[in-house]
Amino acid sequence: MLCRLKKLLLLIFALLLIPVLSSPAAVRHAETTALLREKILSMNPPELLSFLLEEGLVLPEDYDVHITEMSEPFVYNKTPLILEGQLDDSNRPYSYTPSNQMLFRIYAIYEKLGVIENE
Repeated sequence: MLCRLKKLLLLIFALLLIPVLSSPAAVRHAETTALLREKILSMNPPELLSFLLEEGLVLPEDYDVHITEMSEPFVYNKTPLILEGQLDDSNRPYSYTPSNQMLFRIYAIYEKLGVIENE
C-alpha cells in the first residue's frame, strides 16, 4: 500500500513538473542563452577579450603583458571549444601554467554565464 502511494505521489510530482519545465520563463532563458552564445561566437578577438575582462577575467601575468600576441588569440581560439563542451576545466592540457590558468578562468566565466553546452 505504501509503495503504491509513493508511486502515485511520484507520478503526480512528475506531471506537475512538466509545465514548470516548459514554462515561458524557461523557454525565454534558453533563448537568451542561445543569443548570448551567438553573440560571443560572433565577436572578434579584441571584442571577445574585452567582454571577458568586463565579466571578471583576470589575466595571468604573461597574458596581461602580451595582450595582442597571447590573450586575444587564446580566448578567440578556445572559446568555441569551451562553449561546445569540447574543452573544460577537468584537466591541465598545457605544460605552461599560465595557459592552464587562462583556460580555467575563461571556463569559469562561461560557466557563470550558463552558456556552455552539456552543463
